[in-house]
Amino acid sequence: MLFGLVFAALAGCAGPEPAPLEPPLRDANPRPALAIAPLVRLDRASADRPRLRAGDAVPPEAGRVCGLSSVECVACEERTALPADPVPPCRECGAADFQAPFTLPYRPATDLAAARARAATLLAERGVFERVHLLPDDDPTLDPDLGVTPEVRHVWRETARARGARWLLEPVLEEARVELLEKNGLHALKVVTLIVSSIFIFPAVDPLNWFIPGEDYGVVQRLAWRVTDLDEGPGGEGQRELVTRASFADLGPGPTRGFFIVGFLRAPGCLDEEDWAHIAGQLTEVAAEDLARGLVLAGEGAGR
Repeated sequence: MLFGLVFAALAGCAGPEPAPLEPPLRDANPRPALAIAPLVRLDRASADRPRLRAGDAVPPEAGRVCGLSSVECVACEERTALPADPVPPCRECGAADFQAPFTLPYRPATDLAAARARAATLLAERGVFERVHLLPDDDPTLDPDLGVTPEVRHVWRETARARGARWLLEPVLEEARVELLEKNGLHALKVVTLIVSSIFIFPAVDPLNWFIPGEDYGVVQRLAWRVTDLDEGPGGEGQRELVTRASFADLGPGPTRGFFIVGFLRAPGCLDEEDWAHIAGQLTEVAAEDLARGLVLAGEGAGR
């Protein structure tokens, strides 16, 4: 019976699926054109955290803006306390490259331009608007660290009007993170499998457990937006949490988080940055599609 349950669990292994997109609510005639402003991200991807080289002066805003109290060597992960001005070579291995230490949660990189372009394609296919315009995303006045300033918003509105748009969608990705959502219903089966394996094979050696997807990981994205009626003023705003999830095992055939001895009891505490990046890499493509679909639903709220 135990083997039957295990094989049933393995048969259910599957990658993440994008959230279904409800059918469009079309009016008798298409609505006036929609313009989509650049998608701005407020948090920083873990891979993009601040870097320094030996000999660099410590930026005066390091503690205030970035929260840096130390940096770690990229080569050996030895930490150097700040301020140490200029930054000395690594005392452990002599390397010159440093970065801010990794902290949870892991924040995946997001291709904002691709997600926005995908949203525009979906909106055009759904036919709710006469046209869909993507505003230029290379405006030098847009500083993601400062957010969307009134000056940037004014430029967007004028550009949208010049292109004949009636509606302006201003999306903001406030946060994107990867986390363990839950240990799912297969967790109890893994406990039983561990006990049986410890009796008949060897303590803490549970090979069947390595393939049972008992942990649900996800990319959680918090999307906020503002819709403006360029003829008559504000049109509304909203926020949506997008969760892209899948069930993970130690080893394939489905999504994997990497192998650890009795990992199902130790996770997520046993995971380091490389492990989180491995998990994220199996979710981010679908998470980008979910983000695009979230933009579609936000845009189609204009004029309702």
